[in-house]
Amino acid sequence: MGSSRLEQKAKTTGPSNEPSCGTVRAYNRGCRCLRCGRAYSLYRTDRRQAQKRGETRRYIPIAKVQRHLKKLSRQGVGYRAVAAVLDVCPTYIQSVKVGRRRKCIREHIAKRILAVDAGAVSDSALVNSSKSWKVLNKLLERGYSGRQLGRWLGSRFGRLPERGHRMTARMVRNVEQLYKRLNEGRLKRA
Repeated sequence: MGSSRLEQKAKTTGPSNEPSCGTVRAYNRGCRCLRCGRAYSLYRTDRRQAQKRGETRRYIPIAKVQRHLKKLSRQGVGYRAVAAVLDVCPTYIQSVKVGRRRKCIREHIAKRILAVDAGAVSDSALVNSSKSWKVLNKLLERGYSGRQLGRWLGSRFGRLPERGHRMTARMVRNVEQLYKRLNEGRLKRA
């Protein structure tokens, strides 16, 4: 009985470290067929256009990027949020942050990571709440009730957030917006 085409192909090629034809890697290994030549030509065209845009493929030390990622982490922006902003794999950003297997990073990637700021924090991230509690304490001293402030902040039961040194980023933003609206006179006491 005849074997299938896939089985025949597996027998002829077998497991190999040789690159498949039609790739830049195969061209660099010495293949000069039409498909490999086209792949290499497309690669060189893309590289030339990137160089005209000012993109370099230089490597730079990773230390500055790691410091930036750790600073963002202290501000509540984790590596997953950075990866979401950059549209890259989160494990890549994590490996850069901890220095796993890398001492250097491509310059254009480093520039993109360094451009991320604390505005990339996700709503559910826990951030420092000391400023928010100072604002809430000011409002309590002005005579607003905790129940009313809690309702304005979106609590179903009219409670203020639990006291502590951390609060969700969404709640911190809500406290800032509430304070601004009260100072502008857009909210009235109930």
